[in-house]
Amino acid sequence: MKFEIIRTSGLGYEEYERLNYQFNKLELNDRYRKALNDYLGAHKDAIAMQGKRGHRSVKYLLLRTFRTTRKSYGPNHWYTAVWHALYVCEAFSKGGYSTALGQRRAYAEELA
Repeated sequence: MKFEIIRTSGLGYEEYERLNYQFNKLELNDRYRKALNDYLGAHKDAIAMQGKRGHRSVKYLLLRTFRTTRKSYGPNHWYTAVWHALYVCEAFSKGGYSTALGQRRAYAEELA
């Protein structure tokens, strides 16, 4: 997963440029990589268990976790961004989680 600053309508050009510069200068993608692996590793069993119930169960878990995280940490926290990205990623919820989270590849019959 790769993080980036996205310029929204409420973010002025100069502020966007400053944030983007700091993000790159501090090499935050590299810094977040380990934290991201640790953070998602704590959730891999729950995601895998929902995967046994099917794609929709995984999507539901991701959506609920995104909403809870957004409420707890706010819309701009990287936890919130991660859960949103996972929720909108069809490949992740359709079995990609099994390799993305360091588990062996799941086979279709195991996910049914």
